[in-house]
Amino acid sequence: AETKRGKYTLDVAVKEGMLSKLAWTRADAQVTAEAIRASSEIAKSRLAEVKKDADDVEAKAEEKRKAAIAELKTLQSTLAEKELELNLASAEVTAAEKTNTADNSKESLTALRTAQLKETLARVKRDAATTAVTSGKAKVDQLGGVYNVAGGEPPPAKRVFWGPVLYRIVDDPKASTVALVAVRWPTTADTQILFDTAAVHKAPTDPPQPKLPMKELTIRWPAGDPQIERTLTFDKPLTAVALGQSLFRRADDTIVTPPPFDAVIEPSEKANVKVTLRGGLQTGAYELTLVFTYGKDKDGNPLDGTATLKINIERVP
Repeated sequence: AETKRGKYTLDVAVKEGMLSKLAWTRADAQVTAEAIRASSEIAKSRLAEVKKDADDVEAKAEEKRKAAIAELKTLQSTLAEKELELNLASAEVTAAEKTNTADNSKESLTALRTAQLKETLARVKRDAATTAVTSGKAKVDQLGGVYNVAGGEPPPAKRVFWGPVLYRIVDDPKASTVALVAVRWPTTADTQILFDTAAVHKAPTDPPQPKLPMKELTIRWPAGDPQIERTLTFDKPLTAVALGQSLFRRADDTIVTPPPFDAVIEPSEKANVKVTLRGGLQTGAYELTLVFTYGKDKDGNPLDGTATLKINIERVP
Protein backbone atom coordinates (compact mmCIF):
# COMPACT_ATOMS: atom_id res chain seq x y z
CA ALA A 1 0.00 0.00 0.00
CA GLU A 2 1.10 3.58 -0.66
CA THR A 3 0.76 6.35 1.87
CA LYS A 4 1.54 10.06 1.98
CA ARG A 5 2.02 10.13 5.73
CA GLY A 6 1.96 7.46 8.45
CA LYS A 7 3.89 5.21 10.79
CA TYR A 8 4.14 1.43 10.54
CA THR A 9 5.64 -1.44 12.60
CA LEU A 10 7.17 -4.57 11.04
CA ASP A 11 7.66 -7.60 13.37
CA VAL A 12 9.74 -10.51 11.99
CA ALA A 13 10.38 -13.86 13.82
CA VAL A 14 12.82 -16.55 12.60
CA LYS A 15 12.97 -20.12 13.93
CA GLU A 16 15.71 -22.57 12.85
CA GLY A 17 16.55 -20.36 9.92
CA MET A 18 12.96 -20.23 8.71
CA LEU A 19 10.59 -17.27 8.75
CA SER A 20 7.97 -18.09 11.33
CA LYS A 21 6.19 -14.76 11.83
CA LEU A 22 5.63 -11.58 9.84
CA ALA A 23 3.44 -8.76 11.26
CA TRP A 24 2.83 -5.47 9.45
CA THR A 25 0.78 -2.97 11.51
CA ARG A 26 -0.09 0.74 11.28
CA ALA A 27 0.38 3.12 14.25
CA ASP A 28 -2.14 5.90 13.54
CA ALA A 29 -2.58 6.59 17.25
CA GLN A 30 1.09 7.52 17.59
CA VAL A 31 0.91 9.78 14.53
CA THR A 32 -2.13 11.57 15.91
CA ALA A 33 -0.57 11.92 19.34
CA GLU A 34 2.62 13.36 17.83
CA ALA A 35 0.60 15.84 15.74
CA ILE A 36 -1.34 17.00 18.81
CA ARG A 37 1.85 17.29 20.85
CA ALA A 38 3.55 19.38 18.15
CA SER A 39 0.50 21.62 17.80
CA SER A 40 0.36 22.08 21.56
CA GLU A 41 3.98 23.18 21.60
CA ILE A 42 3.20 25.72 18.87
CA ALA A 43 0.25 27.00 20.93
CA LYS A 44 2.40 27.36 24.05
CA SER A 45 5.11 29.18 22.12
CA ARG A 46 2.57 31.57 20.59
CA LEU A 47 1.01 32.30 23.97
CA ALA A 48 4.46 33.04 25.41
CA GLU A 49 5.15 35.48 22.58
CA VAL A 50 1.80 37.20 23.09
CA LYS A 51 2.45 37.54 26.83
CA LYS A 52 5.92 39.01 26.25
CA ASP A 53 4.54 41.52 23.75
CA ALA A 54 1.77 42.49 26.18
CA ASP A 55 4.31 42.91 29.01
CA ASP A 56 6.50 45.14 26.82
CA VAL A 57 3.53 47.30 25.83
CA GLU A 58 2.40 47.64 29.44
CA ALA A 59 5.92 48.59 30.59
CA LYS A 60 6.15 51.35 28.00
CA ALA A 61 2.65 52.51 28.86
CA GLU A 62 3.57 52.64 32.55
CA GLU A 63 6.59 54.84 31.77
CA LYS A 64 4.35 57.22 29.83
CA ARG A 65 1.80 57.25 32.66
CA LYS A 66 4.45 58.14 35.24
CA ALA A 67 5.83 60.93 33.04
CA ALA A 68 2.34 62.31 32.41
CA ILE A 69 1.49 62.28 36.13
CA ALA A 70 4.75 64.08 36.97
CA GLU A 71 4.02 66.69 34.30
CA LEU A 72 0.49 67.12 35.64
CA LYS A 73 1.78 67.74 39.16
CA THR A 74 4.02 70.51 37.81
CA LEU A 75 1.09 72.07 35.94
CA GLN A 76 -1.05 71.91 39.08
CA SER A 77 1.69 73.65 41.06
CA THR A 78 1.84 76.39 38.42
CA LEU A 79 -1.94 76.75 38.56
CA ALA A 80 -1.81 77.18 42.33
CA GLU A 81 0.74 79.99 41.89
CA LYS A 82 -1.45 81.71 39.29
CA GLU A 83 -4.49 81.37 41.55
CA LEU A 84 -2.55 83.09 44.33
CA GLU A 85 -1.44 85.89 42.00
CA LEU A 86 -5.05 86.43 40.92
CA ASN A 87 -6.27 86.51 44.52
CA LEU A 88 -3.63 89.11 45.42
CA ALA A 89 -4.51 91.19 42.37
CA SER A 90 -8.22 91.02 43.27
CA ALA A 91 -7.36 92.19 46.79
CA GLU A 92 -5.51 95.18 45.32
CA VAL A 93 -8.57 96.07 43.24
CA THR A 94 -10.78 95.93 46.33
CA ALA A 95 -8.39 98.20 48.25
CA ALA A 96 -8.10 100.63 45.32
CA GLU A 97 -11.89 100.78 44.97
CA LYS A 98 -12.24 101.72 48.64
CA THR A 99 -9.57 104.43 48.33
CA ASN A 100 -11.14 105.85 45.17
CA THR A 101 -14.57 105.92 46.77
CA ALA A 102 -13.17 107.77 49.78
CA ASP A 103 -11.29 110.60 48.03
CA ASN A 104 -12.30 110.32 44.34
CA SER A 105 -9.00 111.85 43.23
CA LYS A 106 -7.24 111.51 39.88
CA GLU A 107 -4.42 109.56 41.52
CA SER A 108 -6.75 107.06 43.17
CA LEU A 109 -8.64 106.58 39.88
CA THR A 110 -5.37 105.87 38.07
CA ALA A 111 -4.37 103.43 40.81
CA LEU A 112 -7.74 101.69 40.49
CA ARG A 113 -7.40 101.27 36.72
CA THR A 114 -3.87 99.94 37.10
CA ALA A 115 -5.05 97.42 39.70
CA GLN A 116 -7.95 96.35 37.45
CA LEU A 117 -5.63 95.78 34.49
CA LYS A 118 -3.25 93.81 36.69
CA GLU A 119 -6.16 91.66 37.83
CA THR A 120 -7.21 91.06 34.21
CA LEU A 121 -3.71 89.96 33.24
CA ALA A 122 -3.53 87.66 36.29
CA ARG A 123 -6.89 86.13 35.33
CA VAL A 124 -5.71 85.40 31.79
CA LYS A 125 -2.58 83.66 33.14
CA ARG A 126 -4.70 81.70 35.64
CA ASP A 127 -7.09 80.61 32.88
CA ALA A 128 -4.18 79.53 30.68
CA ALA A 129 -2.79 77.49 33.60
CA THR A 130 -6.25 75.96 34.12
CA THR A 131 -6.39 74.95 30.46
CA ALA A 132 -2.94 73.36 30.76
CA VAL A 133 -4.03 71.34 33.81
CA THR A 134 -7.17 70.19 31.98
CA SER A 135 -5.03 69.00 29.06
CA GLY A 136 -2.63 67.32 31.49
CA LYS A 137 -5.46 65.43 33.19
CA ALA A 138 -6.82 64.35 29.79
CA LYS A 139 -3.39 63.00 28.87
CA VAL A 140 -3.17 61.03 32.13
CA ASP A 141 -6.71 59.72 31.62
CA GLN A 142 -5.85 58.57 28.12
CA LEU A 143 -2.85 56.66 29.43
CA GLY A 144 -4.95 54.90 32.07
CA GLY A 145 -3.68 56.75 35.10
CA VAL A 146 -5.19 57.20 38.54
CA TYR A 147 -7.32 60.16 37.47
CA ASN A 148 -9.71 58.00 35.45
CA VAL A 149 -12.23 57.47 38.22
CA ALA A 150 -12.49 58.26 41.90
CA GLY A 151 -10.59 55.69 43.90
CA GLY A 152 -8.06 54.60 41.32
CA GLU A 153 -7.60 53.08 37.91
CA PRO A 154 -10.55 51.23 36.32
CA PRO A 155 -10.25 47.66 35.09
CA PRO A 156 -8.41 47.54 31.75
CA ALA A 157 -10.38 47.02 28.57
CA LYS A 158 -10.41 43.49 27.14
CA ARG A 159 -9.17 42.30 23.79
CA VAL A 160 -9.67 38.75 22.52
CA PHE A 161 -7.93 36.48 20.06
CA TRP A 162 -8.43 32.91 18.99
CA GLY A 163 -5.89 30.21 19.73
CA PRO A 164 -4.50 27.86 17.03
CA VAL A 165 -6.49 25.03 15.50
CA LEU A 166 -5.19 21.50 16.10
CA TYR A 167 -5.56 18.86 13.40
CA ARG A 168 -5.11 15.12 13.33
CA ILE A 169 -3.87 13.37 10.23
CA VAL A 170 -6.24 10.81 8.73
CA ASP A 171 -4.34 8.53 6.34
CA ASP A 172 -6.41 6.45 3.92
CA PRO A 173 -4.05 3.94 2.28
CA LYS A 174 -6.77 2.53 0.04
CA ALA A 175 -7.48 5.88 -1.55
CA SER A 176 -3.86 7.05 -1.18
CA THR A 177 -5.08 10.26 0.48
CA VAL A 178 -4.31 12.18 3.64
CA ALA A 179 -6.94 14.38 5.33
CA LEU A 180 -6.65 16.90 8.18
CA VAL A 181 -9.48 16.78 10.70
CA ALA A 182 -9.83 19.50 13.34
CA VAL A 183 -9.33 18.16 16.86
CA ARG A 184 -11.43 19.54 19.69
CA TRP A 185 -9.64 20.73 22.82
CA PRO A 186 -10.13 18.44 25.86
CA THR A 187 -11.63 21.26 27.97
CA THR A 188 -14.06 22.69 25.43
CA ALA A 189 -16.43 21.68 22.72
CA ASP A 190 -14.71 24.04 20.26
CA THR A 191 -11.75 23.44 18.01
CA GLN A 192 -10.36 26.83 19.06
CA ILE A 193 -9.91 28.47 22.46
CA LEU A 194 -10.78 32.14 22.98
CA PHE A 195 -8.12 34.04 24.96
CA ASP A 196 -8.57 37.37 26.79
CA THR A 197 -5.78 39.93 26.96
CA ALA A 198 -5.69 43.22 28.85
CA ALA A 199 -5.60 46.40 26.79
CA VAL A 200 -4.55 49.86 27.97
CA HIS A 201 -7.56 51.79 29.24
CA LYS A 202 -8.50 54.79 27.11
CA ALA A 203 -10.71 57.35 28.78
CA PRO A 204 -12.70 59.90 26.77
CA THR A 205 -10.51 62.84 25.82
CA ASP A 206 -11.34 66.48 25.29
CA PRO A 207 -11.12 67.88 21.75
CA PRO A 208 -7.77 69.55 21.03
CA GLN A 209 -7.54 73.29 21.51
CA PRO A 210 -7.79 75.35 18.30
CA LYS A 211 -4.53 76.97 17.28
CA LEU A 212 -3.73 80.17 15.43
CA PRO A 213 -1.20 79.27 12.72
CA MET A 214 -0.23 82.94 12.30
CA LYS A 215 2.21 84.04 15.02
CA GLU A 216 3.02 87.56 13.82
CA LEU A 217 1.16 90.22 11.84
CA THR A 218 2.40 93.51 10.37
CA ILE A 219 -0.23 96.20 9.78
CA ARG A 220 0.42 99.25 7.61
CA TRP A 221 -2.14 101.65 9.02
CA PRO A 222 -3.08 104.76 7.05
CA ALA A 223 -2.84 107.77 9.35
CA GLY A 224 -6.30 109.07 8.46
CA ASP A 225 -8.24 105.87 9.19
CA PRO A 226 -9.93 105.73 12.62
CA GLN A 227 -9.84 101.91 12.71
CA ILE A 228 -8.59 98.91 10.78
CA GLU A 229 -9.81 95.29 10.57
CA ARG A 230 -8.01 92.00 10.17
CA THR A 231 -9.32 88.41 10.11
CA LEU A 232 -7.53 85.76 12.17
CA THR A 233 -8.15 82.18 11.01
CA PHE A 234 -7.86 79.32 13.51
CA ASP A 235 -7.38 75.68 12.52
CA LYS A 236 -10.64 74.68 14.26
CA PRO A 237 -13.97 76.45 14.96
CA LEU A 238 -14.45 78.56 18.09
CA THR A 239 -17.59 78.93 20.17
CA ALA A 240 -17.03 82.39 21.68
CA VAL A 241 -14.34 84.98 22.35
CA ALA A 242 -14.05 86.22 25.96
CA LEU A 243 -13.26 89.82 25.14
CA GLY A 244 -13.35 90.86 28.80
CA GLN A 245 -10.44 88.48 29.54
CA SER A 246 -8.47 89.11 26.35
CA LEU A 247 -5.61 91.59 26.41
CA PHE A 248 -3.88 94.01 24.05
CA ARG A 249 -0.54 95.19 25.34
CA ARG A 250 2.74 96.67 24.19
CA ALA A 251 5.88 94.57 23.74
CA ASP A 252 7.13 95.77 27.13
CA ASP A 253 4.06 94.09 28.71
CA THR A 254 2.34 97.43 29.39
CA ILE A 255 -1.40 96.99 29.03
CA VAL A 256 -3.04 99.42 26.61
CA THR A 257 -6.04 101.19 28.11
CA PRO A 258 -8.80 101.80 27.28
CA PRO A 259 -9.10 98.49 25.32
CA PRO A 260 -8.42 99.52 21.71
CA PHE A 261 -9.88 96.47 19.97
CA ASP A 262 -12.89 94.22 19.42
CA ALA A 263 -12.89 90.55 18.37
CA VAL A 264 -15.95 88.82 16.88
CA ILE A 265 -16.36 85.31 15.46
CA GLU A 266 -17.73 85.42 11.93
CA PRO A 267 -21.06 83.50 11.87
CA SER A 268 -20.49 81.78 8.53
CA GLU A 269 -16.90 80.74 9.25
CA LYS A 270 -16.61 80.01 12.97
CA ALA A 271 -12.86 79.47 12.66
CA ASN A 272 -12.47 83.12 11.59
CA VAL A 273 -12.24 85.93 14.15
CA LYS A 274 -12.55 89.51 12.92
CA VAL A 275 -10.37 91.82 15.00
CA THR A 276 -11.02 95.57 14.83
CA LEU A 277 -8.27 97.88 16.04
CA ARG A 278 -9.27 101.43 16.88
CA GLY A 279 -7.32 104.69 16.60
CA GLY A 280 -4.88 105.99 19.14
CA LEU A 281 -2.30 103.21 18.80
CA GLN A 282 1.25 104.37 18.23
CA THR A 283 3.73 102.81 15.87
CA GLY A 284 5.49 99.84 17.43
CA ALA A 285 5.21 96.23 18.57
CA TYR A 286 2.17 94.90 20.44
CA GLU A 287 0.90 91.57 21.66
CA LEU A 288 -2.70 90.41 21.40
CA THR A 289 -3.89 87.58 23.69
CA LEU A 290 -7.31 86.17 22.85
CA VAL A 291 -9.22 84.05 25.34
CA PHE A 292 -11.87 81.87 23.73
CA THR A 293 -14.23 78.93 24.24
CA TYR A 294 -14.15 76.08 21.74
CA GLY A 295 -16.44 73.32 23.06
CA LYS A 296 -17.28 71.24 26.12
CA ASP A 297 -15.42 68.54 28.05
CA LYS A 298 -16.75 65.07 28.83
CA ASP A 299 -18.61 66.48 31.84
CA GLY A 300 -20.30 69.23 29.82
CA ASN A 301 -18.12 72.10 31.11
CA PRO A 302 -16.91 74.78 28.66
CA LEU A 303 -13.40 74.35 27.31
CA ASP A 304 -11.33 77.54 27.25
CA GLY A 305 -8.18 78.28 25.29
CA THR A 306 -5.80 81.14 24.55
CA ALA A 307 -3.92 82.32 21.47
CA THR A 308 -1.21 84.99 21.29
CA LEU A 309 -0.36 87.06 18.23
CA LYS A 310 2.44 89.61 17.82
CA ILE A 311 1.31 92.74 15.94
CA ASN A 312 3.65 95.30 14.42
CA ILE A 313 1.96 98.62 13.58
CA GLU A 314 3.44 100.86 10.92
CA ARG A 315 1.82 104.22 10.17
CA VAL A 316 1.70 105.26 6.54
CA PRO A 317 0.57 108.59 5.03
